[in-house]
Amino acid sequence: MQNLHLHGFLLRGFFAALRRASTALGFVVAGLFVADAQGQQSVTLNPGAAVTLAVTAEGTAPFTYQWRRAGVVLSGVSGDRYAISSFASTDAGTYTVVVANAAGSTTTDAATLMVGSATLPALTSQPVSQSVTEGATVTFAVTATGSPAPTFRWRKDGVDLVDGGTVSGAGTATLKLSGVTLGQAGRYSVVATNSVGTALSGDAVLTVAALAYAPVFTVQPTSRSVKEGSAVSFTAEASGNPAPAYRWHKDGVALNDGGNLSGAFTTKLSLASARSTDVGLYSLVATNSVGRATSSGAALTVSTSTTQRTGGKGSSKTTTTTTTESTTSDGAGTTLDGLNLFSDSVPAGFDVAGYLARYPKYKSRFGSDGLKAWLYYRDTGIYAGEVYDDLFRAEEYLALNPDVLATYGADLRAALLHWLNVGWAEGRAGRY
Repeated sequence: MQNLHLHGFLLRGFFAALRRASTALGFVVAGLFVADAQGQQSVTLNPGAAVTLAVTAEGTAPFTYQWRRAGVVLSGVSGDRYAISSFASTDAGTYTVVVANAAGSTTTDAATLMVGSATLPALTSQPVSQSVTEGATVTFAVTATGSPAPTFRWRKDGVDLVDGGTVSGAGTATLKLSGVTLGQAGRYSVVATNSVGTALSGDAVLTVAALAYAPVFTVQPTSRSVKEGSAVSFTAEASGNPAPAYRWHKDGVALNDGGNLSGAFTTKLSLASARSTDVGLYSLVATNSVGRATSSGAALTVSTSTTQRTGGKGSSKTTTTTTTESTTSDGAGTTLDGLNLFSDSVPAGFDVAGYLARYPKYKSRFGSDGLKAWLYYRDTGIYAGEVYDDLFRAEEYLALNPDVLATYGADLRAALLHWLNVGWAEGRAGRY
């Protein structure tokens, strides 16, 4: 064994000396290696990988290079490097290069490229459809296998998403939508990709419902003045989610279709032939599952005319008298102590300075803006008994009159209207 070892040592020394001598005489000596693998001569690659084989040559230039795979010459390949941009199974095998110069040629040792265990991406869980209310936070998530590990790209309705605004994680396995809008409803999917190929998830449907809110009137009814026997209508409309149901009221009392009246449960109330008994204050109540709202009141005024003939034989005289029935009076209808409760401008009888002096907390809120002060008093202050608290307090009125409370609930404006148009005349108490 020692002799064999010594013999091998002597042989290696001999070949090294021969190599030096050959190089000195101009003969070529060459080696082949995988440039991307730190000089290795055998590597395993996944499909799609890039790889470069390189030759080093010693001797007297110039050199020529003939590349071979499994002993077969590769046409169109020359130079000391062979680059494969996307490795495929057909590229696997043993590579050698015949390097030549004027002194002769040599064949390199083989370098081997082998196919690795790369696999297509596979989605092991799918994104799940969701139904949310606008403003919610939504996440879609998937899991996937594959070698190499896949990357991800989320899509909405087939269009790639990018991070920004309410969207984050568009290039990850988990997509997050913060504060979703109605416009983000749609079909969401994800593409998983690696060097082998791609996998597409199924669609997850995102349904976005609008926020629920109580009715808010967008169109208020308008007061009307007509002649007796004329047709007349009132129109109002409210927004709300869910869509509100409607019910018209006259002087705070709910109306029903029939006889002279139609549309009691719609946005348009119609009277086919106005009579003096129809005079009153009309309002529309809108209700949904979130809350209730009452429109401003619209006053109906009906004018009646009577004709009387006078005079003796052979002569006549006609006298026409017009009588107007209206809802406005000193203690009932649309006014309270002379103030039109539905005026959108400051009534002449409203003492702005006195109101702000009595309630200084509003000075910083309204300043010298008399209109803001009036609108606040009209819509809010009056129900709390401000200024006229010796006359009426809505909450106490409801407590003292269970029938009104049962009809209108906690609607303070409706309570006030009921007292102005019905309760005052009936002598009902407006406060304890």
